Amino acid sequence: MEHQIIIENLLQQGENERLVFVSHLDEKVIAQEICAFLNSNGGDIIVGLNQNDSKINIEHSKNIESAIRNSISPLAPFSMNVFTYHNRPIVLINVWPGGNKPYSYKGIIFTKENRNTIVATNDQLSSLNTERKNSEFHWERQTVLGAELEDLDISEINETLQHYIKDKPDSRNIDTEDFLSRLGLMKGGSLTNAAIVLFGNNPTRFLPQCRMRITIYERNKDTNTFLFDRLLEGNLFRNFNTAYEVLETYIKKSTVINGIYRNEKGLPRLALREGLMNALVHRDYSLISGNLSVEIFSNKVEITNSGELLSQIKVADLKKEHGSYLRNPDIAKVCFIRGLIEMLGTGTIRMITDCKNNGLSEPDWISENNTTKLIFPGLTHQITSEGVNEGVNEGVFQEIEGVNEGVKNELISIINILKIKPLQKTNEIAEQLNKGVSTVERYLKILKDNDLIEFDGAPKTGGYRLK
Repeated sequence: MEHQIIIENLLQQGENERLVFVSHLDEKVIAQEICAFLNSNGGDIIVGLNQNDSKINIEHSKNIESAIRNSISPLAPFSMNVFTYHNRPIVLINVWPGGNKPYSYKGIIFTKENRNTIVATNDQLSSLNTERKNSEFHWERQTVLGAELEDLDISEINETLQHYIKDKPDSRNIDTEDFLSRLGLMKGGSLTNAAIVLFGNNPTRFLPQCRMRITIYERNKDTNTFLFDRLLEGNLFRNFNTAYEVLETYIKKSTVINGIYRNEKGLPRLALREGLMNALVHRDYSLISGNLSVEIFSNKVEITNSGELLSQIKVADLKKEHGSYLRNPDIAKVCFIRGLIEMLGTGTIRMITDCKNNGLSEPDWISENNTTKLIFPGLTHQITSEGVNEGVNEGVFQEIEGVNEGVKNELISIINILKIKPLQKTNEIAEQLNKGVSTVERYLKILKDNDLIEFDGAPKTGGYRLK
C-alpha cells in the first residue's frame, strides 16, 4: 500500500526537473538520467508507466541495474525497485544528489538543464569540480588526528563490504584500506570523521558528540523519575541496534485477533527504524555540543537530533514525496549500502503509512532552535517504577551485604542491558556503562554469585545472559 501512495504522490507532480518518465527499460536512457540527477539535485525516474504494448521484464531490470552501477563512476547512490501499479509492474528509481561530483556514465558527464538531460558544458564541468573541491572541507570529510585502522570495528567494515560486493562483484579482493578510500572514508592514509562515526570502536574518544541518550520517563518530561536512562557511546550501527532494541522491548504493544490469526499491533517497527536512522544520518555532527536523544514517555516517543532541516526542505514537505538533501552524504551512502535506507526520499511517507496501519496518529516533526524533533504520539512504555527493578530488589539486594545504593543502581543497569540484548561480553557492558572493565567484572561477579546471570558459550565467542 505504501508503494501505491508513493507513486500517486509522484504522479500528482507531473514530469518536472526532478521527475522523469521512461517508457521502457533502456539502459542507456536510464543511466544518462541517473547520471544527470547525480550531478544536479537528485530526482526520481518511473519506468514502464506508459508502456502499453508489453510489461516490464523484472529479471531484466536487475541486469540493467547491475550494468548501470558498473558504468557510472564514482559509486552512485541510487535505488531501483519494482512495484505493481494498476496491475502492471513498473520500476521506480530514486537518485540522490551525488556527494562526489562530477559523475560520469561511460566516461561522459551528464547534467540537468531545467527539465532536459544534457552533456555537461565546460562551464558546468567547472562548477561541478568547484562543488567537489568545496565538499572536501565538509565536516564529515575532515581527517581525524591520531585515528588508526586499529580504532575501527573490522566486523562492521566487513559487513558493509559484503553488501558492497553484491553490487560490485569485481571488488571481491579489495582490502580494507582500499575499500575505505573508495567510500571516501580514508584520505591520504588518514581516517575521516565519517569513518569514526560509522565504524569507530570507541568513537567518543575522538568525537564526543557521537553520544546518544535513551531515557524512559515514568510519565512526562517534568517528572524526575527515570525508569531507564542509558548513554550510548558506540558507532552508528551499534547505537542504532541498541536503541531499536530498547524501543522494541519497552514500547507497549496490543494484540488483535482476526479470525484464527493473532496480530501484534501498536508497534510501528518500520516507522521507528526509519526515524532512528534518519536522526543518525541527518544529525549535525559538526556541533561539539550536539546531541541525539530518544525519549519514551507515557503518551509519546520523541527522537531529537542536533541540526535543523536543511534550507531546501520544510516540515510540510516531509508528509509528501520530497527530494533527499543530505547533510552527511558519506555517512548516508554507507547506510544505503548496508540496506538501512531502502528508498531515497520516501522514508517519511513510509513512516506515516506504518503508523496509520498500526492504528496510531501520524508522526509529527518540529525543526527549530538548531534541532529536529520527531514525535510519535500515542506510543507508551509498558513498565512502571516498580517494574524496572521487579524481582531484583526483593530477590537479591536484600540478601547481599555491602551493596550500597550506587552499586545497586549499576547492577540494575547491567540487568537491563542484558534484558535488551543478551550474550554481551564484559567490554561491551563496560562501554555502555562508561565504566572500567575491572569494575564491571566485579559487578558481574556479584550477579553471578547470586545466581542472576551466567556466562553462555566459549570464552572468546560467548557472553553473559540472565538466568
